[in-house]
Amino acid sequence: MSQRTRKARNVARDPRVAISITDRNQPHTAAVVRGRVTERIEGDPAWVIIDRLSHKYVGEPYSPRGVRTPRRWMDGVFLLNVEAFMCCGVLPGWRRPRPVEHAGHLG
Repeated sequence: MSQRTRKARNVARDPRVAISITDRNQPHTAAVVRGRVTERIEGDPAWVIIDRLSHKYVGEPYSPRGVRTPRRWMDGVFLLNVEAFMCCGVLPGWRRPRPVEHAGHLG
């Protein structure tokens, strides 16, 4: 996420966030996390985390859309560490989300 985006400006103004995660193969199944931004990680430390995640799931350092380009165009990238205060899952056929007993710190 670039510092120039609307999301970055909104989070700087109000640290409350909501994150929705949907399974591509089961679009009616989702997880929702609501919380507060507790830390903003910028620059090289952010790229270390991004590359670590990319290695885990893709097997190589992060490359936008699979194209090996210099990272200059993504200057100002940052990550947000969110402390969750509510997590729930939504399954097909359910009308209300099921809350998780304790979300804890997602970091």
